[in-house]
Amino acid sequence: MGMKGWPVVRLAMVGLALSVGLMMALPAWAADAEADVSAIHFIKLGAFVIPEVNGNQVTRHIALEISLEVTGDEKKAEVEYMLPRVKDTILRVLHKHMSRRRAPDASQDLLKLKHKIRRAGNALLGDGMINEVLIENTLERKLL
Repeated sequence: MGMKGWPVVRLAMVGLALSVGLMMALPAWAADAEADVSAIHFIKLGAFVIPEVNGNQVTRHIALEISLEVTGDEKKAEVEYMLPRVKDTILRVLHKHMSRRRAPDASQDLLKLKHKIRRAGNALLGDGMINEVLIENTLERKLL
């Protein structure tokens, strides 16, 4: 083989090496993905009942069942250890949110609320501790 064919051979060898490397690494990636899925925990916080105030009157009560999604046993243990403070933080966020609630679109309102809860929880516990806030059940009871 002359010198002209050498770059093609070298390119083929590099391609083969990359292919073999990817095939060998694939089971490791799959194992990491399985480990990540098995390490996801949902921490149930229970129900929060919040009054909605218009003017000087309570016009309805809103009940929300909230869970937090965390990844890893260490994060789960940390959140459970700090649970009284986490619940207090969430309760403050809920009261503040309900006092400023103006949006008639409930789904958009819930998305904003979930974002506020996650941001406040991560401010308390540390960035990245809470992956997601899950609102599992809602109930609104009008009083007037």
